[in-house]
Order: sequence, then structure tokens, then C-alpha cells
Amino acid sequence: MVWGMRVSHLIHKRSLQGVAIGVLLVIQGCSTSSDEVMAPPSNHELSSQQERRMTAILAGAASATPIGEPAPSLLPATGIRWSDVPRAMAKAAASQDLAVLRHRDIGADEVVYELTSVPGWPAEVTVRRLTNAPWVDATAAIGPRPELPGARARAQRLRASFLEWMRTYGAMKRVEPFTRFDGTPSAD
Repeated sequence: MVWGMRVSHLIHKRSLQGVAIGVLLVIQGCSTSSDEVMAPPSNHELSSQQERRMTAILAGAASATPIGEPAPSLLPATGIRWSDVPRAMAKAAASQDLAVLRHRDIGADEVVYELTSVPGWPAEVTVRRLTNAPWVDATAAIGPRPELPGARARAQRLRASFLEWMRTYGAMKRVEPFTRFDGTPSAD
């Protein structure tokens, strides 16, 4: 049996020595016998005016809303964010077994997406920003013969999915991208 085996006195002696050395190291490591004095975190002292100004800046930066300014709206007033178009198109395309190949901006209020299906059929979606409700619209054409009823039905499903994703993303609270103090957008 394992429990009945004799333990060598050397193994027993070595394990006791290991425990003793470990205890000594812990005790020595925790002692505060060092004569070194740590330097203060900063040797620069602020005047009382600088101190008040720095405290105001830090308090303003720490709060979600800068002091004296209105709280930022996390939802778009119209329920639609133009910046959500790429996300919504990617989701809508995936829902119809399509993939976005590329897009090109046609001015500030229009973008054209080129898509492809798994078998390689082309698709094109044109998204336009509108000046009143529903604020965004899309037209889609799918397949080598987009005039066929099946291709039109699939294009309509793609359009409906895109508009639904735009409403879904528009309902999500989102903070605007961080802008540095000099007005330059941060490099995210």
C-alpha cells in the first residue's frame, strides 16, 4: 500500500528545510527596514488660482455633461442616423445571403452599395437621405435580370430589412465620437 510505505528521512528533511526557507523569505520580504525615502509624486506646486482652475477642468471632464451646457442627446431626433447606414446595410445584406463588396458616395445624401450573392449574382442598393419622414429610403436591384418577379421580391425584402435595421440602430443610444479640444476628431 502507498500509505504504508516508509518515507526516506532525506525527503522528509528536505521538505522541512524548504518550508523553513519559504517562511524566512516571506518574513524578510515583508519587513520595512529600507532606509530609502520615496519622492513625492510631483514636486511642482500649483498656485491657488491654478489649483481652482485645474479642479474645474477635471470636474468638467469627469462629468458626462460639461458644466453649464445642456445634456447631449443620445438618440437622434428623427430616429435615423446617417452614420448607421453601413451597419444597417451589412446586416440587411447578410439577412438575404448577400455580401457588401463596396460602396461609393454620390454626394452627402446618397450612397450606392454593390453586393453579391453566394452564387455570384450582382445586387445594387441606392440609399438616399430624405429631408422629411421617413428620413431615409433605398432602392434595390438583384440578379442579372432584376425585372423578374422573383428578383423584385428579393430586392423588396432586402430594402425592407435595410429600413428595419436603420430604425433598430436609430433606437440605440449612442454617444457621438470623441472630439479633441482643438476640434479634430480622435483617431479611433
